[in-house]
Amino acid sequence: MQVHVRALVALASTILVASSAKALTIYDGSLNTAPEAQGYVLLGPPGASTYETQGTGKVTLNTAASSNQAGWANNLFPLINLPVNSNFPTLNSTNGFVLSFDLKVLSESHDNENRAGFSVILLDSNHLGVELGFWAPIQAGLGHVWAQSLSGTNFVHGEDVGFDTGSTTHYDLGIQGGTYQLFANGNPILNGNTRDYLPGDASPDPYGLNNYLFVGDDTTNATASIELSSLSIVPEPGSALLMLGGFCLATIRRSCVKSRF
Repeated sequence: MQVHVRALVALASTILVASSAKALTIYDGSLNTAPEAQGYVLLGPPGASTYETQGTGKVTLNTAASSNQAGWANNLFPLINLPVNSNFPTLNSTNGFVLSFDLKVLSESHDNENRAGFSVILLDSNHLGVELGFWAPIQAGLGHVWAQSLSGTNFVHGEDVGFDTGSTTHYDLGIQGGTYQLFANGNPILNGNTRDYLPGDASPDPYGLNNYLFVGDDTTNATASIELSSLSIVPEPGSALLMLGGFCLATIRRSCVKSRF
């Protein structure tokens, strides 16, 4: 996959200045309430509350068996294709936006290399974006973070990086133009082009939705237990900040069809 260096510089600038812009807090673990109680996401499918445990400063999601699916989305799908909260921002990839979250993968298993028990889906206002899968470390080794790609209409394992996903990590996922970049604790670890996943899904949802966010287990072919302690998004950090960020930067597989709820 070819990713232009200039695009990555601009994208990294977006991420660097995100903390200077006004972030929308989607989930704040310090409130000690569930993400769905804080007004911007819905836990699904029905009955998924049995997989959720609220702790001090964090929430644990455990999908236990590979047949279970559960996660938080900012859309009422499949009931109604409307946002949970109308104040959720428009995700304009021209101006750029950044999703930030604090995550620890406690355990994860998958039936094949094209599936992950925990995923993050982030799509812009034209349903273009990226789905990232997280694998847990095995036998004190590295875990993996990787992007879902398409081969024809099959979802397959795309670009990948070995990383210690088993430690609580602050991630920043930025999208600008046609590229994405993932930072872990402030360090770039993965990048690539954004995708239109719609051809790979039998139905238009959720990959046909605009301004879409999902975090959780979206497949019956994998399972995971994770801890999430924060989730926020910065829409359109602003051109002046982007220029400043650019200056600072200069100085320094899916072979089978997923089921969806």
